[in-house]
Amino acid sequence: MIDPRYSEDEQAERLKEWWKKNGTSIIFGLVIGVGAIAGVNYWRDYTQAQSESASNRFAQLMSSQDGDFEIIGSELMQDYTATPYAGLAALFLAKEKYQAGETEQAAAMLRWALENSKQAGVQHPARLRLARLLLEQGKPEQAEKLAAVQSYDGFVSEYQELRGDIAMATGDVEGARSAYEEALRDITPGSAYSNLLVMKLDHAIGNTSE
Repeated sequence: MIDPRYSEDEQAERLKEWWKKNGTSIIFGLVIGVGAIAGVNYWRDYTQAQSESASNRFAQLMSSQDGDFEIIGSELMQDYTATPYAGLAALFLAKEKYQAGETEQAAAMLRWALENSKQAGVQHPARLRLARLLLEQGKPEQAEKLAAVQSYDGFVSEYQELRGDIAMATGDVEGARSAYEEALRDITPGSAYSNLLVMKLDHAIGNTSE
């Protein structure tokens, strides 16, 4: 809009002066804005491609044979660390190592999942399994430290069961009974897991009455 206080030539001259002072910052701002949008779009496309690729590799891991699972699992952990599949791969490798009797390697995989995964659905199983492994190795104090969490994220019964097992291992029968009872509060009666907890509770009660 033309300012009536100035002629067209004066207006054009004022516009030139204003552009000299502000034009560079405006262009810079536009470049940054366009660059940011392009960067966000690139990152979104990249992460989506990474996730799809990791998903495909994890499906291959689940159906792998012989020693292929180690190659695929290690690839997921190294190249797809930012995806949920890396932690799941670590849990899978830990299970395979444990079943093969390689408990130290299994523990290493569980620690990796615990330290690198951001998903509660990976972190809690890794923590619980590592604590049970330590308990099997006669290290109840270390297992107890792992069981001391602030948030259960739906794993209340599993942690209470673990605390009950640790208490039994250290001779705290009353503590075990209390933990098993707490674990049973959120479990559907008659389920396989419920039946297991009932057996453990009955064992603890039997030891309490002795």
